[in-house]
Amino acid sequence: MMDKLPHTFYRRRFVDGRHHVFHSYGFGRVVRNDAELLVYDWSLGTPQRITDTLGWGSDAPRTRLFDQRASRAFGRSWWWRSRPLNITSMYDERGNLIVQRIDFASKAMDISGSFYQTDLYLDCFVAANGTTHVVEDEDEVIEAEEVGLLSQAQRVMIETELDTVRNLLRNGTWLSWLEAAAGAPFDRTFLPKARNYDGFWQSRASYWPED
Repeated sequence: MMDKLPHTFYRRRFVDGRHHVFHSYGFGRVVRNDAELLVYDWSLGTPQRITDTLGWGSDAPRTRLFDQRASRAFGRSWWWRSRPLNITSMYDERGNLIVQRIDFASKAMDISGSFYQTDLYLDCFVAANGTTHVVEDEDEVIEAEEVGLLSQAQRVMIETELDTVRNLLRNGTWLSWLEAAAGAPFDRTFLPKARNYDGFWQSRASYWPED
């Protein structure tokens, strides 16, 4: 059964003062939505090669985590209200997990049914086996703190959460932990219609509920 997805807004801040917002909405499957977590599944509509889209560049170390011939067709998104995490699982046309992206971010805010998060620079990419992983952008964390885009408390928060994530990965319990939190396995048969998404730039003075 298809659901009307809530509008979600994910913001990335740059040192030159620009903010880029990824906006998602439309149809999908809402798996969980409560005080702790929003989880929803979505279809891309047209499968796309991961190496060419949305920052998954073929020259990055993360590409050793997955078969570069794979095409992403579906996704599961995790918007945590209780943890500094935003997670995307990517699946192929048959519904097999390809790779996951973990963005460490501010805790999701629900404003009139729309969800907002701000990226806090640190990233982790996880292979389909749920153990092999790459941590990236630790240098960006340092730079963001130096220019005042990241507080010391936020840095401690995301680095502490990274330790928690790494323990789950090393113990081989990451994938089962995520599925238990969602409460239902991913199922592409619920997703006959594509999700909508767009992106836009904001100035530093633009409205954002966390500011």
